[in-house]
Amino acid sequence: MHPPRGNAGIERLHKRLEWISEEEARSALVGGIAAQGSFQPERDRIIQRSDKLLDEWTALIKARNRQE
Repeated sequence: MHPPRGNAGIERLHKRLEWISEEEARSALVGGIAAQGSFQPERDRIIQRSDKLLDEWTALIKARNRQE
């Protein structure tokens, strides 16, 4: 079982990445700036945050398994 806070965090990050991807796709159709990488820094931050949350989950699971 994953921590509820972590689930909500990952879900929120996933939705934001999904939104960015949709904006980039729409922008590509009309030559907008989103298709030129304007969201890349935010995408990188979101991926780093997702990795951090997953690392926290892994640490919690390992700690829980050691206690059992």
